[in-house]
Amino acid sequence: MSPEEYYNKFNFSQFQPRSELLIIIKRKIEEIQERAQKQSFEKPTITLPLNSTELYSGEIEIAKLARNERELIDNLSLRIKHQINLNNNILIKLRNNNQSSKLITVSILVVLLLFFIGVIYPLSFFLPLNLNQNITLSFKAFFDNLFSLKGVILLIISLTFSSLMLYFYM
Repeated sequence: MSPEEYYNKFNFSQFQPRSELLIIIKRKIEEIQERAQKQSFEKPTITLPLNSTELYSGEIEIAKLARNERELIDNLSLRIKHQINLNNNILIKLRNNNQSSKLITVSILVVLLLFFIGVIYPLSFFLPLNLNQNITLSFKAFFDNLFSLKGVILLIISLTFSSLMLYFYM
């Protein structure tokens, strides 16, 4: 039998390239034929044709290898399907958990508030810092700084951070 016939007969794995399998099958056939020829040289009275018991045992060996690989692939496929089901169950539980989503929403809002109050607002007054200047906090100074280069940079940073928080909220 040719490597193609063995390939078709034993239902090899779909996940291994056909060309590689045909090369492996061809090598195995050649090994078995070489063993058969060596035996025929040792015992000249016995000649073994291509469909001898040795080749048949080679077919059985190839079939066992193919069956073992098929079992390994099937087991892996079952484990993957089981993991997918577990992940889907966890996802459903997380989506249905209202307390968790409220906590996340509140956490994101608090982080945004702390970012604006603790980072952006103070930076709008203190950069650049003049040594002889009195520091006063007022909304008028905030709006004056907003329309400067420093204000534009702080605005870009604020929008970037806010969009990240919005992404996590979604």
